[in-house]
Amino acid sequence: MQARIPGIIGGAGPRATAQLYLDILTRCRQAGLDRRPPVLIASLDIDLAMEERLLRDGVGVESYRDPLLAAANALVAAGADFLSLPCNTLHVLLPGLAEALSIAVVSILDAVAREVEALECQRVGLLSTAATARTGLYKEGLRLRGIEVVCLEAGLQDALHEQIQNEVDQRGLNPDNNLGEKIAHAFQSQGVEAIIAGCTELKALMASWTLPVPVIDSLDALGAQVVREMLLHR
Repeated sequence: MQARIPGIIGGAGPRATAQLYLDILTRCRQAGLDRRPPVLIASLDIDLAMEERLLRDGVGVESYRDPLLAAANALVAAGADFLSLPCNTLHVLLPGLAEALSIAVVSILDAVAREVEALECQRVGLLSTAATARTGLYKEGLRLRGIEVVCLEAGLQDALHEQIQNEVDQRGLNPDNNLGEKIAHAFQSQGVEAIIAGCTELKALMASWTLPVPVIDSLDALGAQVVREMLLHR
């Protein structure tokens, strides 16, 4: 029996879209598949100024509803069995998107929550865009599971946002090499037991950081959940 076909709604972070695709292929090989499975990708048509306003100020998320639905429907028509969205910020639109579709959409929040629960953590730090932090996606979603989420203070959040924007825009600017150390100290002083990388563009940015507690990368968690769904009933 073939693996179920995932559809990726990509483009809201090109690097994350590419990394998710590669991660899916790697995990499928590790799971013992003897062929490269089909993976469908539809990249959103995004105005860059609108994207920057969303990431910085949390403004304009509703403008993504129609492009998301169009991409999702294209993936359904192409034969996807289920969908994934490698963008934390746009997950605020997931409930409405799921209601309008005939197939399921894998939730990045559920995927991350699974990893937090596996570590048996009660207090976690959140790294994300300012927009994601404002939506309360993780703070409220994990609170319902008995997990407290600690966010960064404003100065560090602004510095992190700048680095995330550089990744999204693929500007290739030199990152603040001390940012990871500052974040580690801030979270350590608040007694967090793990850190959620709640932005799919953080994987590359955090590669050189040394953090004192486990890091749950939302993109990795999503990749693992997508492959579990692919191999379901196989």
